[in-house]
Amino acid sequence: MPDYSEVAKVTEDALLARLRAVRASIDHAGEKGRALEGAVQNILRQLLPAEFGLSTGFIAYTADDGPVLLSSQLDIIIYDALRGGPLIQLDGCAVFPIESVFAYCEVKAVLKSGGTVAAPGPSSIQGCLLQNLRVRQRNRRTYWVPIAGKGTQIQMKTVDGPPPRGYVVAFELEGSISTGSHLAQSLSDCSKELGAGVHLHGIFVPGAVFVETVPVEADAVGTDLQHRTRFVESHTLQAFAGSLLMSLARFPRPEAGWAAALERYLESPAWIERTPE
Repeated sequence: MPDYSEVAKVTEDALLARLRAVRASIDHAGEKGRALEGAVQNILRQLLPAEFGLSTGFIAYTADDGPVLLSSQLDIIIYDALRGGPLIQLDGCAVFPIESVFAYCEVKAVLKSGGTVAAPGPSSIQGCLLQNLRVRQRNRRTYWVPIAGKGTQIQMKTVDGPPPRGYVVAFELEGSISTGSHLAQSLSDCSKELGAGVHLHGIFVPGAVFVETVPVEADAVGTDLQHRTRFVESHTLQAFAGSLLMSLARFPRPEAGWAAALERYLESPAWIERTPE
């Protein structure tokens, strides 16, 4: 019987070794960040089925007056590679319609506690939560759906879709969140301060801790239960992988036959029809 815990530990050790190698060889902060993002993306690619695509980029949303960017650039976007895809793809960075997005992941060399939720410091847990709040604010999704009894006719339908799942992978903790217990408490406290709109699913620190925000039923949204956290300090990669796979498996998919209404993002072509003469 394979020892899955040992395999996970070796993979986790490899992530930490990657951090040490990057720090020893790369001085430029931007290049260092891209190297760590690549390491995390490689791990996610090994964990996730092929239906989940991975890319860096932005999430777009259609407001009443047209398309807008819902997020700043996100390190890793997990998107529907079977029924969705990017609106724009430029050298590894893409813009995805909200209809195609399942989750996102921010990658931090160091995660800190600094500033406030109103004025967060760089690479801070407060900043990660503000990003999560922005991503979760608008989740209206528009699809073309079949008309019952009509084989070829479709109609546009707008639904309030689920917000993308949000995760953070940090290679080191600094300051007042330098232990798993303090990180979990800070995540709970800062989430409560931001209110019902925020829900960061988890923070993974390889070799140290995985903190998860405990899922709640709809009637608990807006209460302290919504911001309850739990953490583990052993088998952390297994815990992170289990949480991520579970949340993606349970993410509601559009019904069969539904297709994202990309015309709301792009200028519609002027179709010209012809019939037999």
